[in-house]
Amino acid sequence: MTIWLPLHRKSRPFWFPLLQIAFFAPADPTELAEVFAQKESNSQAVLTDALPTLLFPMKLALFVSGTGSNARTIIDRFQAHPEDGVEVVLLISNKPTAGALTMAAERNVPTLVLNRNEFRESDALLTGLARFQVDFIALAGFLWLVPAYLVKAFPDRILNIHPALLPDYGGKGMYGANVHRAVKAAGETESGITIHYVNEHYDEGNTVFQAAVRLDKEDSPEKIAERVLRLEHANYWRVIRRLALLAYQ
Repeated sequence: MTIWLPLHRKSRPFWFPLLQIAFFAPADPTELAEVFAQKESNSQAVLTDALPTLLFPMKLALFVSGTGSNARTIIDRFQAHPEDGVEVVLLISNKPTAGALTMAAERNVPTLVLNRNEFRESDALLTGLARFQVDFIALAGFLWLVPAYLVKAFPDRILNIHPALLPDYGGKGMYGANVHRAVKAAGETESGITIHYVNEHYDEGNTVFQAAVRLDKEDSPEKIAERVLRLEHANYWRVIRRLALLAYQ
Protein backbone atom coordinates (compact mmCIF):
# COMPACT_ATOMS: atom_id res chain seq x y z
CA MET A 1 0.00 0.00 0.00
CA THR A 2 1.30 3.45 -0.91
CA ILE A 3 0.06 6.29 1.25
CA TRP A 4 -0.42 9.59 -0.57
CA LEU A 5 -0.27 12.87 1.31
CA PRO A 6 -0.91 16.44 0.11
CA LEU A 7 1.55 19.28 0.63
CA HIS A 8 0.69 22.87 -0.16
CA ARG A 9 3.31 25.15 -1.63
CA LYS A 10 2.70 28.53 -3.26
CA SER A 11 -1.05 28.08 -2.56
CA ARG A 12 -1.40 25.02 -4.75
CA PRO A 13 -1.49 21.38 -3.69
CA PHE A 14 0.77 18.74 -5.11
CA TRP A 15 0.58 15.08 -4.22
CA PHE A 16 3.17 12.39 -3.79
CA PRO A 17 3.95 9.36 -1.62
CA LEU A 18 6.25 10.28 1.23
CA LEU A 19 8.74 8.54 3.47
CA GLN A 20 8.87 11.69 5.55
CA ILE A 21 6.74 14.81 5.47
CA ALA A 22 8.51 17.79 3.92
CA PHE A 23 9.55 20.46 6.38
CA PHE A 24 11.43 23.73 6.63
CA ALA A 25 14.90 22.92 7.85
CA PRO A 26 16.93 25.08 10.21
CA ALA A 27 20.33 26.23 9.03
CA ASP A 28 22.21 24.47 11.82
CA PRO A 29 23.00 20.86 10.80
CA THR A 30 22.71 19.75 14.44
CA GLU A 31 19.20 21.15 14.66
CA LEU A 32 18.41 19.60 11.29
CA ALA A 33 19.40 16.16 12.53
CA GLU A 34 17.15 16.60 15.55
CA VAL A 35 14.23 17.69 13.38
CA PHE A 36 14.72 14.72 11.06
CA ALA A 37 14.85 12.30 14.00
CA GLN A 38 11.58 13.71 15.30
CA LYS A 39 9.94 13.48 11.88
CA GLU A 40 11.25 9.93 11.47
CA SER A 41 9.81 8.79 14.78
CA ASN A 42 6.42 10.42 14.17
CA SER A 43 5.86 9.71 10.48
CA GLN A 44 3.21 7.22 9.48
CA ALA A 45 3.66 7.81 5.75
CA VAL A 46 6.06 5.10 4.68
CA LEU A 47 6.46 3.09 1.50
CA THR A 48 6.50 -0.54 2.52
CA ASP A 49 5.04 -2.82 -0.10
CA ALA A 50 7.45 -1.70 -2.82
CA LEU A 51 10.50 -2.72 -0.81
CA PRO A 52 11.98 -6.21 -1.20
CA THR A 53 13.11 -8.31 1.73
CA LEU A 54 16.90 -7.97 1.83
CA LEU A 55 19.74 -9.73 3.54
CA PHE A 56 21.57 -7.68 6.13
CA PRO A 57 23.32 -5.44 5.27
CA MET A 58 21.77 -3.84 2.20
CA LYS A 59 24.43 -3.64 -0.50
CA LEU A 60 24.44 -0.20 -2.07
CA ALA A 61 25.98 1.06 -5.31
CA LEU A 62 26.55 4.78 -5.85
CA PHE A 63 26.46 6.38 -9.31
CA VAL A 64 28.48 9.60 -9.52
CA SER A 65 29.65 11.93 -12.30
CA GLY A 66 31.67 14.50 -10.35
CA THR A 67 33.58 14.99 -7.13
CA GLY A 68 31.02 13.09 -5.10
CA SER A 69 30.47 15.09 -1.92
CA ASN A 70 27.17 13.29 -1.33
CA ALA A 71 28.83 9.95 -2.05
CA ARG A 72 31.61 10.78 0.40
CA THR A 73 29.07 11.61 3.11
CA ILE A 74 27.17 8.38 2.47
CA ILE A 75 30.29 6.20 2.43
CA ASP A 76 31.76 7.77 5.55
CA ARG A 77 28.49 7.39 7.45
CA PHE A 78 27.89 3.74 6.64
CA GLN A 79 31.51 2.68 7.06
CA ALA A 80 31.51 4.26 10.52
CA HIS A 81 28.10 2.79 11.45
CA PRO A 82 27.68 -0.79 10.20
CA GLU A 83 24.72 -1.10 12.53
CA ASP A 84 22.78 1.07 10.07
CA GLY A 85 22.50 -1.98 7.83
CA VAL A 86 23.92 -0.45 4.65
CA GLU A 87 27.22 -1.33 2.97
CA VAL A 88 28.51 0.68 0.03
CA VAL A 89 29.97 -2.04 -2.17
CA LEU A 90 30.55 -0.19 -5.45
CA LEU A 91 30.90 3.29 -6.93
CA ILE A 92 30.19 3.69 -10.64
CA SER A 93 31.07 6.73 -12.74
CA ASN A 94 30.67 7.75 -16.34
CA LYS A 95 33.81 9.92 -16.18
CA PRO A 96 37.29 8.38 -15.76
CA THR A 97 38.53 11.69 -14.31
CA ALA A 98 35.76 12.03 -11.71
CA GLY A 99 37.10 12.96 -8.30
CA ALA A 100 34.66 10.52 -6.72
CA LEU A 101 36.73 7.61 -8.05
CA THR A 102 39.79 8.70 -6.05
CA MET A 103 37.64 9.40 -3.01
CA ALA A 104 36.13 5.91 -3.16
CA ALA A 105 39.50 4.21 -3.69
CA GLU A 106 40.84 5.98 -0.59
CA ARG A 107 38.00 4.38 1.34
CA ASN A 108 38.52 0.91 -0.18
CA VAL A 109 35.26 1.02 -2.13
CA PRO A 110 35.56 -0.73 -5.53
CA THR A 111 34.94 1.45 -8.56
CA LEU A 112 33.76 0.92 -12.11
CA VAL A 113 33.92 3.34 -15.05
CA LEU A 114 31.50 2.87 -17.94
CA ASN A 115 31.37 4.65 -21.28
CA ARG A 116 28.07 5.59 -22.85
CA ASN A 117 27.77 2.45 -24.96
CA GLU A 118 28.50 0.18 -22.01
CA PHE A 119 25.96 2.06 -19.92
CA ARG A 120 23.25 1.76 -22.53
CA GLU A 121 23.82 -1.98 -22.99
CA SER A 122 22.65 -4.17 -20.15
CA ASP A 123 25.40 -6.78 -20.00
CA ALA A 124 28.34 -4.71 -18.78
CA LEU A 125 26.48 -2.80 -16.10
CA LEU A 126 24.23 -5.59 -14.84
CA THR A 127 27.20 -7.97 -14.72
CA GLY A 128 29.13 -5.50 -12.58
CA LEU A 129 26.21 -4.96 -10.24
CA ALA A 130 25.61 -8.70 -9.91
CA ARG A 131 29.27 -9.35 -9.14
CA PHE A 132 28.98 -7.13 -6.07
CA GLN A 133 25.48 -8.42 -5.20
CA VAL A 134 24.03 -4.91 -5.34
CA ASP A 135 20.55 -4.58 -3.81
CA PHE A 136 20.01 -0.86 -4.17
CA ILE A 137 21.33 2.07 -6.23
CA ALA A 138 21.64 5.71 -5.23
CA LEU A 139 22.43 8.38 -7.81
CA ALA A 140 24.61 11.07 -6.24
CA GLY A 141 25.27 13.71 -8.86
CA PHE A 142 24.96 11.32 -11.79
CA LEU A 143 24.03 13.18 -14.97
CA TRP A 144 23.06 10.48 -17.46
CA LEU A 145 19.48 9.34 -17.89
CA VAL A 146 19.05 5.87 -16.41
CA PRO A 147 18.12 3.37 -19.16
CA ALA A 148 14.87 1.45 -19.05
CA TYR A 149 16.55 -1.94 -18.62
CA LEU A 150 18.17 -0.79 -15.35
CA VAL A 151 14.90 0.63 -14.01
CA LYS A 152 13.26 -2.70 -14.82
CA ALA A 153 16.05 -4.68 -13.12
CA PHE A 154 15.84 -2.52 -9.96
CA PRO A 155 12.17 -1.50 -9.59
CA ASP A 156 11.75 1.00 -6.74
CA ARG A 157 15.37 0.34 -5.83
CA ILE A 158 17.02 3.33 -7.51
CA LEU A 159 17.06 6.69 -5.72
CA ASN A 160 18.08 10.11 -6.93
CA ILE A 161 18.56 13.37 -5.08
CA HIS A 162 17.59 16.59 -6.86
CA PRO A 163 18.64 20.04 -5.60
CA ALA A 164 15.19 21.64 -5.82
CA LEU A 165 11.63 21.08 -4.75
CA LEU A 166 10.21 19.00 -7.58
CA PRO A 167 8.10 19.20 -9.65
CA ASP A 168 9.61 22.69 -10.05
CA TYR A 169 13.06 23.09 -11.59
CA GLY A 170 13.36 19.53 -12.82
CA GLY A 171 13.91 17.84 -16.15
CA LYS A 172 16.69 17.59 -18.69
CA GLY A 173 19.45 20.14 -18.14
CA MET A 174 18.25 21.09 -14.68
CA TYR A 175 21.12 20.08 -12.44
CA GLY A 176 23.68 21.75 -10.21
CA ALA A 177 24.25 25.46 -10.79
CA ASN A 178 21.58 25.54 -13.52
CA VAL A 179 18.93 24.81 -10.90
CA HIS A 180 20.15 27.40 -8.40
CA ARG A 181 20.43 30.12 -11.05
CA ALA A 182 16.84 29.40 -12.12
CA VAL A 183 15.62 29.51 -8.52
CA LYS A 184 17.35 32.87 -8.02
CA ALA A 185 16.04 34.29 -11.28
CA ALA A 186 12.48 33.37 -10.33
CA GLY A 187 12.77 35.17 -6.99
CA GLU A 188 11.88 32.09 -4.97
CA THR A 189 11.67 32.44 -1.19
CA GLU A 190 12.44 28.78 -0.61
CA SER A 191 14.34 25.93 -2.18
CA GLY A 192 15.35 22.50 -1.04
CA ILE A 193 15.89 18.89 -2.01
CA THR A 194 13.79 16.10 -3.41
CA ILE A 195 14.76 12.44 -3.00
CA HIS A 196 12.78 10.31 -5.40
CA TYR A 197 12.64 6.92 -7.05
CA VAL A 198 14.05 6.82 -10.56
CA ASN A 199 12.06 5.94 -13.67
CA GLU A 200 12.84 6.30 -17.38
CA HIS A 201 12.42 10.09 -17.33
CA TYR A 202 14.40 12.88 -15.71
CA ASP A 203 13.10 13.76 -12.23
CA GLU A 204 9.67 12.19 -12.65
CA GLY A 205 9.82 9.19 -10.28
CA ASN A 206 7.68 9.09 -7.13
CA THR A 207 8.97 11.36 -4.39
CA VAL A 208 10.19 9.74 -1.20
CA PHE A 209 11.33 12.80 0.77
CA GLN A 210 11.52 16.56 0.54
CA ALA A 211 13.11 19.15 2.79
CA ALA A 212 13.00 22.91 2.28
CA VAL A 213 15.07 25.87 3.39
CA ARG A 214 14.03 29.50 3.35
CA LEU A 215 16.02 31.85 1.15
CA ASP A 216 17.01 35.43 1.79
CA LYS A 217 16.43 38.04 -0.90
CA GLU A 218 20.16 38.74 -1.14
CA ASP A 219 21.16 35.08 -1.53
CA SER A 220 23.26 34.50 -4.64
CA PRO A 221 22.96 31.25 -6.64
CA GLU A 222 26.16 30.15 -4.91
CA LYS A 223 24.64 30.82 -1.48
CA ILE A 224 21.49 28.95 -2.46
CA ALA A 225 23.67 26.02 -3.56
CA GLU A 226 25.42 26.07 -0.19
CA ARG A 227 22.13 26.01 1.72
CA VAL A 228 20.74 23.20 -0.42
CA LEU A 229 23.93 21.12 -0.25
CA ARG A 230 23.71 21.23 3.54
CA LEU A 231 20.27 19.62 3.25
CA GLU A 232 21.60 16.99 0.86
CA HIS A 233 24.43 15.93 3.16
CA ALA A 234 22.19 15.86 6.22
CA ASN A 235 19.35 13.85 4.69
CA TYR A 236 20.35 11.54 1.83
CA TRP A 237 22.06 8.93 3.98
CA ARG A 238 19.17 9.09 6.46
CA VAL A 239 16.61 8.29 3.78
CA ILE A 240 18.75 5.40 2.50
CA ARG A 241 19.09 4.06 6.04
CA ARG A 242 15.34 4.33 6.60
CA LEU A 243 14.58 2.41 3.40
CA ALA A 244 17.08 -0.28 4.42
CA LEU A 245 15.43 -0.64 7.83
CA LEU A 246 12.00 -0.93 6.23
CA ALA A 247 13.29 -3.64 3.91
CA TYR A 248 14.31 -5.79 6.89
CA GLN A 249 10.94 -5.52 8.66
